[in-house]
Amino acid sequence: MALCFIDSTFRLMKRIPGIFTGILFCLSPLLSISSETEIAEQFYQEENWTPCIQESQRALCQSPSNENAVLLYARASLRAGQTNLNVHLASLTSLAHHAQRPEVRAMAANEAAWILARQRRVQEAWPLAEQAFLSSTRTPIFLSSGALLQEILTRHPKAVDPSDSIRMQLETCAPLFVNAPIPPENVVPNTALLSLPGQWIVSFYRSAIRPALGAKCSLKPHCSEYFLLATHKHKLLAIPMIADRLVREPSVVSSGHHALQESGATVYEDPVEDHDFWLTSHP
Repeated sequence: MALCFIDSTFRLMKRIPGIFTGILFCLSPLLSISSETEIAEQFYQEENWTPCIQESQRALCQSPSNENAVLLYARASLRAGQTNLNVHLASLTSLAHHAQRPEVRAMAANEAAWILARQRRVQEAWPLAEQAFLSSTRTPIFLSSGALLQEILTRHPKAVDPSDSIRMQLETCAPLFVNAPIPPENVVPNTALLSLPGQWIVSFYRSAIRPALGAKCSLKPHCSEYFLLATHKHKLLAIPMIADRLVREPSVVSSGHHALQESGATVYEDPVEDHDFWLTSHP
């Protein structure tokens, strides 16, 4: 009996690596998508719209079906004051209905609902806002969509017919909607003048040079992304930082520290924050 138990345990242990390999294989597309939009998300959080748009476009060139990149591109473009509103509205509405990730659907639905409501298309806005309100796990989206539902119900009571459950939830949460984050109607790009040269250099490199050379950087973020982040953070001082990075790259790779697997290749983590301490003031 004991021998049978040991034999069964041994067979199970031999299968575990295969199970983990399968799990990682299934998750790898999601991990790749997250990695491709990491820089764009950082720019979005910092309200730096133009670099966010550029990074989202780069991610879409690598993976046209990247839902997060589509969402970031549309939201950043709207906040940067781009005029092709109907194009972005169509993109957001499509994501709200067809995106695979529930939270992407919720964020897209909330954004599209606000656009439609401002165009006085409240009957189209209501179901999208209701979708975001009921499905989002993020507090800002929950509050934003709830505030919109409350506004529509107050200003256009005859245009919609909400369920008793929705009415009760809106009445209960009404005090929370006072400070709800609302998508702005018109936003100007938040781009510092001294960061523009770095953005132009990166844009020229990616369009004219990298296609001929191919992806050769072994560090994460890649050198162009590193330079873009450094430019955003330290303006013209990014030039000596990228020069230092290019000199350091062989030694970082040979050391083998902080190795990561990305798209089947080994890269080495080397963020800007590890090398700008001399530029940061301390109290």
